[in-house]
Amino acid sequence: MKSISKIKIVAIMIVLATATACKKDYICTCKKIYTNSNGTTVTNSDGNYTFTDSETRASNRCQDLETSGSDLYGDYSRECEIE
Repeated sequence: MKSISKIKIVAIMIVLATATACKKDYICTCKKIYTNSNGTTVTNSDGNYTFTDSETRASNRCQDLETSGSDLYGDYSRECEIE
């Protein structure tokens, strides 16, 4: 009977420690890379984002910010990564 209680207590402690230890702040840094008709590239900073999450989830959220398109300055690709 005592060993079952000890096992339950240890299991609860592990679950609590895992749940609180996994989440922390991760900074996602994005940049836009413009390419003009001559093939010249210009890179501009395009924001930093803080995600309080697990590393895997923060990395996925950061990658979701990546895109490509065109605007007033030309065609671009937006690249983001966790630092």
